[in-house]
Amino acid sequence: MTSSEIVVRRMSETDNDAMSKLLGDVFSRRDPPAVSTKFSLEKLEKIAELFGSKSAKKGLSSVALDEASGEIVGAVLVASIKTLASRNQQSATYSAT
Repeated sequence: MTSSEIVVRRMSETDNDAMSKLLGDVFSRRDPPAVSTKFSLEKLEKIAELFGSKSAKKGLSSVALDEASGEIVGAVLVASIKTLASRNQQSATYSAT
């Protein structure tokens, strides 16, 4: 069996699709609040994709890659409070119209 190293690096915008799919899959199957509320894989992927795009541009998030395959095997998705506040305001405005 060959061993491979896991490399952690800053997330780039090109990582967003794979990172969103990974987080959507893991959270939809293993995160207790997501599982109990039956949050769909697609909805979780979309949330990760929205925040991931902004986060990658700001350099806030990281991905873990299997060095041998280049596959993203882990991720830390971070959003700034300003981004979250802006998103909440947009949602509230959208809901009110």
